[in-house]
Amino acid sequence: MKFHVKFTYGSENREKVLQLLHQGALKSEATVKAERIWIAIGAGVGFAILETNDEKALYQLGVTWSDFGELEFTPIIESKNI
Repeated sequence: MKFHVKFTYGSENREKVLQLLHQGALKSEATVKAERIWIAIGAGVGFAILETNDEKALYQLGVTWSDFGELEFTPIIESKNI
């Protein structure tokens, strides 16, 4: 299943968040695939499209990143599949 993730972080965590993304932190999750990641520089907001069938891994990813800000997960499907 695919998920749209909105991640809001404070300015105090900006450098740490960018560092983790540059190090491939989302890509290190074996069962959670980060298809795309976007950062709105200066706005404290990031977006990602994640794909996984492993609910526990998705939960763990959320727990890890919640140290740096708030996450909003929304299950999504491609319109061609409707």
